[in-house]
Amino acid sequence: GRSGDDMAAGFAVRAPSSVGWRGGFSTTRIESNFDPALGFIRRRGIEQTNFDVGYQWRPMRGAIRTLSTGVDFERIEYLDKGDIQSESTRFQLLNINLNSQDGFNLNYNRDREGIRVPFEISQGITIEPGLYTFDGFTIGYRAGNQRAFSGGVFLTEGDFYDGQRNSYNLFLNMRPNRHFRSNLRYQYNEIMLPGGRFETRVVQLTLEAVFSSTLSWTNLIQYDNVSETIGINSRLHWIPRAGREGFLVLNHNLQDFDNRDNNFKSSFSETTLKYSYTFRF
Repeated sequence: GRSGDDMAAGFAVRAPSSVGWRGGFSTTRIESNFDPALGFIRRRGIEQTNFDVGYQWRPMRGAIRTLSTGVDFERIEYLDKGDIQSESTRFQLLNINLNSQDGFNLNYNRDREGIRVPFEISQGITIEPGLYTFDGFTIGYRAGNQRAFSGGVFLTEGDFYDGQRNSYNLFLNMRPNRHFRSNLRYQYNEIMLPGGRFETRVVQLTLEAVFSSTLSWTNLIQYDNVSETIGINSRLHWIPRAGREGFLVLNHNLQDFDNRDNNFKSSFSETTLKYSYTFRF
C-alpha cells in the first residue's frame, strides 16, 4: 500500500506441513508516514522479520498423537537507525499432544527490548532507556476441550528487563450441554525490579448461551487490578433468517477510583441496538 511518499511492503514464503518439517519466512517494511486507507497498523517506521522452522512426529501407536519441536523468531527494527525495537525467540523444546486431546509443552524464550525513552511501568517504577535482554522458561498443560470440564495451567519464570518475573495463567472451561458454555481465566504476574516490586492480576469470565440456531447470548466480564476496573459486555445476537441480523449490546464499566477500598462505581454505560437487512437482486 502507498500513502504520499511512504509505503508498506512485505514478502513471505511458507512451507507448511502437518507431519515432518515445517518452516516459513517473511519480511515487512512500514515507513514512518504510511497511513492505510482502510484498517490500521500497530507500528510505523519499522522493518519486521519473521522466521520459523520445526519438525513434528506422529507415532503409529500408543497414547501420543504428535510430538513436535521448533523455533519461532521475530525481530522488529527502527528504520531511522536500524536498532532493535523488539526481538523474540521462542524455542519449542517439546510439545506433546495425546490422543485424549490433552497436551503438554515446554518452551524457552529469549526476548530483547530496545527502549528509547523512559516509561513508568508501575507507579513509581520506571524503565530507563537501553537494550534489555531477558530469558524465561514456560511449562504448560491443557486438557482436551471435548470434555464437560476442561482447563489448563501455564507457568513462566525468568528475567524481565533488569529484574525478574513470575507469571501464572490458569483457565477453566465448562460445557455441561450443547446450549451453554463458560470460560474462566486468571492471569497473575509478580514483577521484581530494582525500583520496586508490583503485581498484576486479570480475571476474565465468559458466559455463552445458544438457545437455538437463530438466537445466542454472550457475556464477558473482566477485572484487572491496575486500572481497578470491572468491564461488562453483553451481546444478544438474533438471526431470524439468512441476510437478516440483529444485535443488542450492553457495555458497562465499574471503577474503584481511589484504587484502595474496592468501592466500585459506575464510570461508563452504553447500549447499542443494530439490525441489518441484506437486499438480494
